[in-house]
Amino acid sequence: MKRSEFEDQVVKRAWSDPEFKARLLKEPRAAISEELAKIQEGSAYRRASRSRS
Repeated sequence: MKRSEFEDQVVKRAWSDPEFKARLLKEPRAAISEELAKIQEGSAYRRASRSRS
């Protein structure tokens, strides 16, 4: 995922999730780190699923 795509995803989530937006404004590094970890976790899951096929 490109940086710009990640930034877009964070902005979209902030618009749709008031709790995430509040956390993003209060603790931006923590909120962004958690979002990035979710993406990386999903990516690792997809790679593992493909390798089992």
